[in-house]
Amino acid sequence: LHTDKYPGTAQDIRERAERMGYDIRWYEASEAPENSIPAFEKAVENHFFGVECDIWKTLDGEFMVSHDASLKRIFGYPLDIASLTAQQIKKYYMINGANIGSYEKLTMPTLTEYLQVMKKDKEVHPFIEIKEMLKEEDLKRIVKLVKDQGILKQTYFISMYQSNLLTLQTIAGVESSQLQYVY
Repeated sequence: LHTDKYPGTAQDIRERAERMGYDIRWYEASEAPENSIPAFEKAVENHFFGVECDIWKTLDGEFMVSHDASLKRIFGYPLDIASLTAQQIKKYYMINGANIGSYEKLTMPTLTEYLQVMKKDKEVHPFIEIKEMLKEEDLKRIVKLVKDQGILKQTYFISMYQSNLLTLQTIAGVESSQLQYVY
């Protein structure tokens, strides 16, 4: 991570954030299943500096929050997100994850649902990892979703696909300092 406001390495930024009083530890999701609305709510309630999610595109063009491309590990079904509509995915409930017994009928969040939680604290920085190569129109829709929630300036975009990041860089309102390449 490198920003104009906080130039330096990721470690430099971590140290600066800690000195400023931000809690930047990685959320271990010990109280709620990973990539669930309760996990995101707990991170926001605890004023985490950043809350990362991973997104995948559905058959009908929605963006869903999941670390995995399939429903196998968390939901128990060997189905790919890309082969289902958002409405179909919402019919499945999480069966695995931290403290799963404390939650009933948790579904896979949409990107919009994640963003609605993130906007509750303007000091929290959403980190959206785009897990697949997307077209420009898809990336523009993602940026619009973030912008519509009023949190574009505090949001970071991560991808292992340079083409995603190069395209994001051309979209109005996205600064190169908000982009991170992971490989």
